[in-house]
Parts: sequence; C-alpha cells; structure tokens
Amino acid sequence: MKRDSDHNFAMSDGMVLIAAIAVGIAGGRARLTRETMPFAWWGIGFQDRSAWMAVSLSLALVVIGLRWPRPPLRRLAARPGWMAAVAVAVTLALVCVDKAEMILLLLSMKSGLPSSGDLIQEIGDRMMTTPSFAVAGAWAALAIGRRWRPGRRWSDRLGFALGFYWIAFGTVTWIGVAMPTLLVWFKVR
Repeated sequence: MKRDSDHNFAMSDGMVLIAAIAVGIAGGRARLTRETMPFAWWGIGFQDRSAWMAVSLSLALVVIGLRWPRPPLRRLAARPGWMAAVAVAVTLALVCVDKAEMILLLLSMKSGLPSSGDLIQEIGDRMMTTPSFAVAGAWAALAIGRRWRPGRRWSDRLGFALGFYWIAFGTVTWIGVAMPTLLVWFKVR
C-alpha cells in the first residue's frame, strides 16, 4: 500500500506551480511600475516584489496539499509546511475582505473608487508583515499542541522553506522600519 508521504511530483503539481510563478511575476511587475521609494532603501524593493512570489507559491501549496492522493485533513494540518501556506492564504483572504470593505464604504459615500493599481499596492503593503505573524502563530500552535509532524513530501519542504521566508521577511521588514526611528531617537537623546 502506498503511503501518503510517497506522493511524487506530478505533472499537475508542475502546472499549478507554473501558474503560481506567473501570478507572482505579474504581481511583482505591477508593484514595480508603482514603486515610489528608492530601490536601494534596505532592499525593500526586492523584498516587496519577492513577497508576491511567496504569496502565490503559498496559495499553490494549499491547492497541491488538498489534491488527491492526500492524507486525512487531521494529519495534513499537523504538517508545518502546509500550515504555513494555509496561514498565508487566510491572511490574504482577510486582507482582501478588508479592502472589499473599503470599496463598499467608498461606494456608499459616492466617492471615486481607487484604481486597481492602488488596490494592488495596498494589498501588497498589508502583506509585508501580516503573514509572518500568522505563520509564527500557526507554528507555535502546532508546537504547543504537540502536533508538529513534518512531512517528507517535496511540497512539505517547500512550505517549510516558505514559512521560514515569511518569518524572516517580517523580521527584516520590521528592522527596516524600526531602525531609522531608533537611530533618530538615539541621536536626539
């Protein structure tokens, strides 16, 4: 009998990943055209565009994890790689609901709607740090609940790497935002 961890890379997995990479490139390019800050400032330009690739790959891993053959959801939810991808997907959904609420508010006030580029930029700004907290929270819940069961599939390892990316991404973004403030504060004192 074939175990659930023996699922090899399939053609459909490749198609999902290629579509995710295309979406990530398109999101990064859309963000590049609306760039307002200097590119070299703490590497935020690269970091900002890489987030679109990580978001699209995280969403793809959720889809790949739910594709048959798959383990029962109880065992799938114990895998830190897949839970990191689910945390990013839930965060993206909440950010999009927040932006939809803003659009409905603007429609009710009969004011002009923001352009699609402005919406992409606002969603990208919110996706800079929020997923790092979601991934850290999901991993903490798995560890505290003693449900941490890393899988041996390629998708589990990719999800684990993306989870570390999101935590590092949030940390570097926080340092990039907090350091100039701290430097000014220490010069004044």
